[in-house]
Amino acid sequence: MIVADENIDAKLIASLRALDYEVFSIRENNSGISDEEVLQLANNKNALLITEDSDFGTLVYQERLDHSGILFIRLSTMPRNERISEACKLIADNFESLKNKYHVLTPLGIRPSLL
Repeated sequence: MIVADENIDAKLIASLRALDYEVFSIRENNSGISDEEVLQLANNKNALLITEDSDFGTLVYQERLDHSGILFIRLSTMPRNERISEACKLIADNFESLKNKYHVLTPLGIRPSLL
């Protein structure tokens, strides 16, 4: 399962669903909840959290909050369709290895975390 933070493009969510991923959208179901609540919801669902919010790095690295996997998407310099395509491909090709780790997706590729 994937939890899509409120800032994730609806077209990315639709594309992941078209690939048969179960995606829980914060925007559709729990708009306005705090980052801590988003993280807890993803943990309760044992889901990969996808986000464009760097605050989750602070929660994981500085506050040492538990997570079941976070993909921080930093592709804002790319055109929308390319961002969606890159993110979908990465998730489809690496879903299991993204779990329980913090990764950053940039135009140069994926950077794994130390956690």
